[in-house]
Amino acid sequence: MTAPLTDYQAKYFAYELQRSYANDHVGKLAGLLFDAQVEPKPHQIDAALFALQTPFLPGVILADEVGLGKTIEAGIVISQYWAELKRRILIIAPSSLRQQWKQELYEKFLIPSTILDAKSKDSVLARTDTRAAEVLICSYDFVLRHETSLLRSWDLVVAYELIMQQKERLLDENEPTRFVFSHSALREGWDNPNVFQICTLREMGAETERRQTLGRGLRLPVAKSAGGYERVADRGIATLTVVANESYKQFAEALQKEYKDAGAEIGRVRKAEFSKIPLQNPDGSLTDENLGYEGSVSIWEHLLTQKFIDKDGVVQPKFQPNTLDFSLNMPVDFMWAEPFVIELVGRANIGKYVKPKSKRHSRKLNKELFANPEFEKSWETISRRTTYRVEVERDQIIENSVSAIKEAPDIDPLRIQVTRAGVKVLRGGAKGQELGTRQQELRGSYELPDIIGELQEATSLTRKTIVDVLVGSGRLREFIAMTKRLMQTELAKLVVDGVQYEKIAGSVYELRELRKDGEEEKERFLDQMYKLENADKSDFDYVVYDSDPERQFAELLDGREDIKFFMKLPDKFKIDTPVGPYNPDWAIVKHEDGEERVYMIRETKSTEDEIKRRPTENAKIKAAKQHFEAIGVPDYAVSVPGKWRI
Repeated sequence: MTAPLTDYQAKYFAYELQRSYANDHVGKLAGLLFDAQVEPKPHQIDAALFALQTPFLPGVILADEVGLGKTIEAGIVISQYWAELKRRILIIAPSSLRQQWKQELYEKFLIPSTILDAKSKDSVLARTDTRAAEVLICSYDFVLRHETSLLRSWDLVVAYELIMQQKERLLDENEPTRFVFSHSALREGWDNPNVFQICTLREMGAETERRQTLGRGLRLPVAKSAGGYERVADRGIATLTVVANESYKQFAEALQKEYKDAGAEIGRVRKAEFSKIPLQNPDGSLTDENLGYEGSVSIWEHLLTQKFIDKDGVVQPKFQPNTLDFSLNMPVDFMWAEPFVIELVGRANIGKYVKPKSKRHSRKLNKELFANPEFEKSWETISRRTTYRVEVERDQIIENSVSAIKEAPDIDPLRIQVTRAGVKVLRGGAKGQELGTRQQELRGSYELPDIIGELQEATSLTRKTIVDVLVGSGRLREFIAMTKRLMQTELAKLVVDGVQYEKIAGSVYELRELRKDGEEEKERFLDQMYKLENADKSDFDYVVYDSDPERQFAELLDGREDIKFFMKLPDKFKIDTPVGPYNPDWAIVKHEDGEERVYMIRETKSTEDEIKRRPTENAKIKAAKQHFEAIGVPDYAVSVPGKWRI
């Protein structure tokens, strides 16, 4: 018979029960840190608790930026294992940091340790067979040389800087370590398929908190392809979700203010906003040349004078492009650019980039469509592959390219400018004053890439032809991008009439791949999508559009009874042309007289006038028409508002 507890014993056991905490409770760490010579930060405690409450995972990575306390986080975990008498602990670190680990473990956590090397290996490892009295520390090189000796049962292994030293291993899809805790580093956008993020609600304290947080997260994700990892610009994937502790309006306004204070003009019209508008030839046709910075500044100053924007580039209420007879009253020299300017000014709104989560919606895949034999047949027809050959007069392309390069504007050399300023502290505050400036042009020789190879890949011309063009132009020392652009433009003018397509085996985009990608479709914002009234006519219940003409076209197809099926072709649907890959907009199946099926491919544009489109755009459209004729789909056309050609 067990003797009853005394009052003292009962009080003692009650106290011990009160000290028992769940694995995810911060109280679990209170006792073991009582004697530690360190005051952990909240994010360090969160990281340690995350590691301690996941004992059955293959591993946990504690990843943070320099100075945020990875060593402290690991030390807290080591301390807990040590307190639980799980003392077979191994730390693997760079050779230069072994002594630092030993010192910090003792000074901050009162945990003894010893450095494992070749001389002490046998005697020290023998002691781990019993209850260890110290933590073992070794280098990566030691592990590689004595891997067999270290293959034993450890309670805990800490591999310091695994991410930075063995990033390739983490990128391997077969790597079992799949969970990463990170307070601020390696969050959204880190190019690693094995990293998952853990988000915590955070107070937006510092003035640059929002901007820095988004800056880390807004890097484009990557996808694995035959050529390696490539950036993914798909808006359904490249979307960052922020869980803020303030209203959407407050967050957006504060974010814009932070960008403005930092000199980043997000949601405002910048002076360089219009620099990429295509230039116009004297005959009114557009070119592949851009307006440039000086022309952009001239347009910006005109908008300011006309009060469409203020001195900070903020769009004013006077800008109402949807009203009847609206005009920017552009100067004569820039009248042709007004449609481009209106479009770009319309985008200068923080609401285009920061949107409430409630405005996001998922698209439902029409799985029944993929079981329809008619759809399968239509997809097989329009997705056939082709190859092409081009006949071009060599002397003509050389002559035209040399002439265009010689006439191109000069490219200024790189220049370093240093401005010296002084600050005066007055009663009313600090005042800056420019004291002087100097600049230096960086002239001389530079190590260049394989210029001939770059241009050959861009144009498919022979090396001899490219050499003749470059030598004839006399501008070998200038930047390669200008030469590439001009040669592609001249090639586009000559090549289309001489291109011949021939059907070959295979598909540009397999049906099974189309379905797989559809099943992995992500949420998108509603202002990018049109909701179908007849969802059975397309692959999704919403159609994603990039422009207003595309939205109008989708609405038209949705309502037409003779249109049995249509879809906006995904970005992966690309055909090869002499001037680069081309992604057509729409695939359509139309029934005429209730019987005959007509396969149609359409490209939506805002204008039918070819001179208002870039030469390379027109070249791709003409080449695409010949491609589709070669695979038995002759009904290819450009659709514009008022002339949809359906």
